[in-house]
Amino acid sequence: MKKGSAPGPDGLPVEFYIEFWPIIGPFMSRVIRRCFHDLSLPHSFRSGRITLIPKKDSQSMRPEDWRPITLLNADYKLLANILVRRITQPRSRGGFAFPDVAVTASILSLRTLLRVLNNDGTPAQTLARYHLGPSLRVLVPAGPFNCGPQSSHLPTVYRALLAFHRRLETTCPEIDVAEAKVVDTMAALVQPLVPRHRQAVMSRPWKHMTAAALPGHLRDFVWRWGWGLLPTRDRLQRWQVVRSATCPNCVMVETNRHATIECVVARLFWRAVHAGFRGQGVRGFVSGGGFPRGHFAALLLVAGLFSLWRNRCEAVAGNCRRRALWPILGRMRREILAFLSEELFFLGEREFLRHWSCPFVGVERDRVQLIFRPTWC
Repeated sequence: MKKGSAPGPDGLPVEFYIEFWPIIGPFMSRVIRRCFHDLSLPHSFRSGRITLIPKKDSQSMRPEDWRPITLLNADYKLLANILVRRITQPRSRGGFAFPDVAVTASILSLRTLLRVLNNDGTPAQTLARYHLGPSLRVLVPAGPFNCGPQSSHLPTVYRALLAFHRRLETTCPEIDVAEAKVVDTMAALVQPLVPRHRQAVMSRPWKHMTAAALPGHLRDFVWRWGWGLLPTRDRLQRWQVVRSATCPNCVMVETNRHATIECVVARLFWRAVHAGFRGQGVRGFVSGGGFPRGHFAALLLVAGLFSLWRNRCEAVAGNCRRRALWPILGRMRREILAFLSEELFFLGEREFLRHWSCPFVGVERDRVQLIFRPTWC
């Protein structure tokens, strides 16, 4: 966060939070988590002090020589900084891959303005038509002529939206900003700027898994798995950490794919998971590497991969083979139930079932029930 900025109404600058973070950090973390859970902000987050700063001469008495700003509290700036970092973080690291938050805000503002102009008879439409004046024809070329009162000075925000609209018309004229998704409009704007050698990396089939509704440790694991960063025996041998690249559970060379897909333990495990959770894309994932789009299917596959890897790590630590399936299946079940129980607590039963309801998940007496009956075939 930027240091040296003016504090908000509470008088606490950014330097205060930096200096005393070891003391107030846990409390702020609980407050921010509560904000995400309740979808509401405390009063201090929503308060600000409006003041005027001079554009040129601080002694001028003309209103146009002064610019209003709002001084916000540092706790709100901290929350905004967290949201911006999460939004701009790549999907491969658990973010939402918005390249530029400012452009996203411009898209949302322009879409709101277009919807206001197309909603006849509302006070907001009358006010927007007044501020736009003759420039209304740029945004609504097929609309009626602006015959009402018009402002003699186009406000800065409308001038910026008109310039952004012209940029959209030049770059991607086929995009309807009022109806298209924000991510689609963003992609159409930034796709020409992406180097060709980076576009192949963006098409990795597993990258959307890291942005799914998954626990943090599972997102981190599947990111390392997808990029081939797990400390498998073949990599450790190249680094001269171990002498042999042999898998701890069989006699084959242990690679990233072998440890989680091709090992004899992994093959039996995925066969059992496919038999117990049919229709969740397990067979397609094992055979072709395709990742399903469903919430539960993503959680099932990632929890299975993580459980297999943990079993492999225990085999290495114990210096003995671990081929029993029930401990691996039990770990996968515990991972799934632990996360779904948190989801039930935070979302409530109705919203939880709307997100996670499937033939294998249910709620009974405020507890999540995972239906898993593997048939060995």
